[in-house]
Amino acid sequence: MRVVRDAGIARQHLEAGEVIFFQGDLGDNLYVIEGGECDVLRETNGYQRHIATLGPGDYFGETALLNDVTRKAPVRARTAMDVLMVSKKDFEALKSSIPTFREVFQRLAKDRSSKRA
Repeated sequence: MRVVRDAGIARQHLEAGEVIFFQGDLGDNLYVIEGGECDVLRETNGYQRHIATLGPGDYFGETALLNDVTRKAPVRARTAMDVLMVSKKDFEALKSSIPTFREVFQRLAKDRSSKRA
Protein backbone atom coordinates (compact mmCIF):
# COMPACT_ATOMS: atom_id res chain seq x y z
CA MET A 1 0.00 0.00 0.00
CA ARG A 2 1.39 3.38 -1.05
CA VAL A 3 0.09 6.77 0.13
CA VAL A 4 1.26 10.05 -1.44
CA ARG A 5 0.00 13.41 -0.11
CA ASP A 6 -0.54 16.40 -2.41
CA ALA A 7 -2.34 19.52 -1.29
CA GLY A 8 -4.51 17.83 1.34
CA ILE A 9 -5.54 14.93 -0.87
CA ALA A 10 -3.79 11.57 -0.62
CA ARG A 11 -3.44 9.02 -3.38
CA GLN A 12 -3.54 5.37 -2.42
CA HIS A 13 -2.81 2.25 -4.45
CA LEU A 14 -4.47 -1.00 -3.42
CA GLU A 15 -4.05 -4.52 -4.72
CA ALA A 16 -6.93 -6.88 -5.54
CA GLY A 17 -8.41 -8.35 -2.36
CA GLU A 18 -7.22 -5.58 -0.02
CA VAL A 19 -9.87 -4.28 2.36
CA ILE A 20 -10.20 -0.50 2.16
CA PHE A 21 -12.27 -0.37 5.33
CA PHE A 22 -14.36 -2.70 7.47
CA GLN A 23 -17.94 -2.36 8.61
CA GLY A 24 -17.83 -0.54 11.95
CA ASP A 25 -14.64 1.44 11.20
CA LEU A 26 -14.69 5.16 11.89
CA GLY A 27 -15.34 7.36 8.86
CA ASP A 28 -12.04 9.09 8.18
CA ASN A 29 -11.94 9.64 4.39
CA LEU A 30 -14.02 10.05 1.26
CA TYR A 31 -12.62 7.89 -1.57
CA VAL A 32 -12.77 8.71 -5.29
CA ILE A 33 -11.76 5.91 -7.67
CA GLU A 34 -9.21 6.89 -10.32
CA GLY A 35 -8.68 3.39 -11.69
CA GLY A 36 -9.72 -0.18 -10.91
CA GLU A 37 -12.79 -1.53 -9.17
CA CYS A 38 -13.99 -2.32 -5.66
CA ASP A 39 -16.87 -4.25 -4.13
CA VAL A 40 -19.23 -2.83 -1.55
CA LEU A 41 -20.47 -5.60 0.72
CA ARG A 42 -23.12 -5.89 3.43
CA GLU A 43 -22.18 -7.95 6.44
CA THR A 44 -24.94 -9.63 8.43
CA ASN A 45 -24.46 -12.46 10.92
CA GLY A 46 -20.96 -13.16 9.61
CA TYR A 47 -22.15 -13.45 5.98
CA GLN A 48 -21.08 -10.91 3.34
CA ARG A 49 -23.51 -10.06 0.54
CA HIS A 50 -22.39 -8.16 -2.57
CA ILE A 51 -24.15 -4.79 -2.82
CA ALA A 52 -22.35 -3.00 -5.65
CA THR A 53 -19.22 -2.83 -7.77
CA LEU A 54 -17.76 0.65 -8.18
CA GLY A 55 -15.26 1.83 -10.79
CA PRO A 56 -13.42 4.89 -12.12
CA GLY A 57 -15.20 8.15 -11.28
CA ASP A 58 -17.28 6.57 -8.51
CA TYR A 59 -16.84 7.56 -4.88
CA PHE A 60 -17.61 5.97 -1.52
CA GLY A 61 -17.33 6.66 2.19
CA GLU A 62 -19.44 9.82 2.23
CA THR A 63 -22.23 8.51 4.48
CA ALA A 64 -20.00 8.03 7.52
CA LEU A 65 -18.55 11.52 7.03
CA LEU A 66 -21.90 13.23 6.51
CA ASN A 67 -23.54 11.59 9.51
CA ASP A 68 -20.48 11.20 11.77
CA VAL A 69 -21.14 7.47 12.18
CA THR A 70 -19.15 4.28 11.69
CA ARG A 71 -18.92 2.54 8.32
CA LYS A 72 -22.09 0.63 7.37
CA ALA A 73 -20.45 -1.74 4.88
CA PRO A 74 -17.00 -3.17 4.17
CA VAL A 75 -15.33 -2.22 0.88
CA ARG A 76 -12.72 -4.44 -0.79
CA ALA A 77 -10.61 -3.89 -3.91
CA ARG A 78 -11.84 -6.18 -6.71
CA THR A 79 -8.85 -5.32 -8.90
CA ALA A 80 -5.70 -3.30 -8.38
CA MET A 81 -7.00 0.21 -7.90
CA ASP A 82 -5.94 3.79 -7.34
CA VAL A 83 -8.02 6.16 -5.25
CA LEU A 84 -7.96 9.77 -4.14
CA MET A 85 -8.61 10.09 -0.41
CA VAL A 86 -10.18 13.28 0.92
CA SER A 87 -9.72 13.43 4.69
CA LYS A 88 -12.63 14.05 7.01
CA LYS A 89 -11.05 17.41 7.92
CA ASP A 90 -10.87 18.45 4.24
CA PHE A 91 -14.38 17.11 3.58
CA GLU A 92 -15.67 19.22 6.49
CA ALA A 93 -13.84 22.29 5.13
CA LEU A 94 -15.47 21.80 1.72
CA LYS A 95 -18.90 21.39 3.34
CA SER A 96 -18.53 24.65 5.24
CA SER A 97 -16.91 26.60 2.36
CA ILE A 98 -19.15 25.57 -0.54
CA PRO A 99 -22.84 26.12 0.22
CA THR A 100 -24.22 23.30 -1.95
CA PHE A 101 -21.50 20.71 -1.26
CA ARG A 102 -23.24 19.13 1.74
CA GLU A 103 -26.66 19.09 0.07
CA VAL A 104 -25.32 17.42 -3.08
CA PHE A 105 -23.54 14.69 -1.13
CA GLN A 106 -26.55 14.15 1.15
CA ARG A 107 -28.81 13.71 -1.88
CA LEU A 108 -26.37 11.35 -3.57
CA ALA A 109 -25.94 9.32 -0.36
CA LYS A 110 -29.73 9.10 0.08
CA ASP A 111 -30.21 7.97 -3.54
CA ARG A 112 -27.46 5.37 -3.16
CA SER A 113 -28.88 4.12 0.14
CA SER A 114 -32.39 3.66 -1.30
CA LYS A 115 -31.01 1.65 -4.24
CA ARG A 116 -29.10 -0.71 -1.90
CA ALA A 117 -31.82 -1.24 0.68
